[in-house]
Amino acid sequence: MKRIILLLIGIMTSFPLWAEEEPIILYEPNSSEIGQAQGPIDSRSLSFAPEASHDGNTVYIYSSIPSEGIQITVLDEVGNVVYENEVVGSYVFTLSGSIAGELTLVLETKEGIYQGNFNVE
Repeated sequence: MKRIILLLIGIMTSFPLWAEEEPIILYEPNSSEIGQAQGPIDSRSLSFAPEASHDGNTVYIYSSIPSEGIQITVLDEVGNVVYENEVVGSYVFTLSGSIAGELTLVLETKEGIYQGNFNVE
């Protein structure tokens, strides 16, 4: 009986290790359609369309092509800035463990502004 209880405890404590990235749906704030950001049409052969996901407090920003700079801002429920950084290309960052609730991710690029909401528990 003790072995079964220890086995169940071991399995239950390993559940967070099985967590998967949850996509953050990005959209252009001025657009009436909410969905995956498509980015503006421009003269380059490849357009920039950022993608983002999160796994708890870890946020992943994906860029299929290098851009000149992506200004990353994370806002809390009342609009306070909880994270801010400027990066080039794909990027991974971790928010402080004390940050929780509904957050807004804002990505500003030369091509446009994209934002999406996600929840951290």
